[in-house]
Amino acid sequence: MQTATSSTSGVETTGGQLCEDPPLDAPGVDRSCQFDQDCLVVFHQTDCCGSVDAYSVNVQSTDAWQTAAAPCTFEPFCDCAPQPTDAEDGESTADKDEIVALCIDNVCRSAVP
Repeated sequence: MQTATSSTSGVETTGGQLCEDPPLDAPGVDRSCQFDQDCLVVFHQTDCCGSVDAYSVNVQSTDAWQTAAAPCTFEPFCDCAPQPTDAEDGESTADKDEIVALCIDNVCRSAVP
C-alpha cells in the first residue's frame, strides 16, 4: 500500500491509501457460494479519481470486506473523471449499479450482464 497524495498547485494532500490489490484474502472475506443469492457485489477503489473495480463476496462476509477495504476508500481528490467499472468477467460499464453477483463454480464473481 502507498499513501495517495495530490500535489496540485504545489500543495501535497493526503487522501487515503491507494491499495493495489483488493482485500480478497483479508481475514473473514469469503467468496464461496452455492447459489447466486449467496453473493453480493462489492467495490475496490483503484485511483484518486474515484474509479472502482467490482468483485463479489459471500453475503455473510460483507462486513469483513468493508472493514478491510475501508483504508482504501476515500473521497476522490484528483481533478479527473472516474473510469468505467471493471467486473471480474472482463467487461466494464459506466453504470456500476448494473453489475451483478454470480456463483460460478462455487466462487462468487462479478459480471456485467
